[in-house]
Amino acid sequence: MKKLSLIFFLLGIVSCNPLRRVSTEGFTHHNQYIIYKQDTVAKLTNIEYSLDNGKLVKEATFKLLDMKHGDKGRSILRFVSTSHKGWDIELDYPMEYFPRIK
Repeated sequence: MKKLSLIFFLLGIVSCNPLRRVSTEGFTHHNQYIIYKQDTVAKLTNIEYSLDNGKLVKEATFKLLDMKHGDKGRSILRFVSTSHKGWDIELDYPMEYFPRIK
């Protein structure tokens, strides 16, 4: 019974990945830029290293360059996270596209 519970637990963890079914087709990168079908969509703006409870944490922050690609946020996150395993990845949306939030 313990083995069966462990199997279901592990399957639950694997299936909980919110980006598992998100497509990264059409994405490439060049230097600090993320490109989608020959259009530059995001730029690497920051790399941070920190200690969190004694553990080294690496974080990369990308800035979305145009809201016409705003719907591709999850695809960008998955594309970057597959090539930077173990990194925390952030995607910043330009605030000028959210006029009501200040």
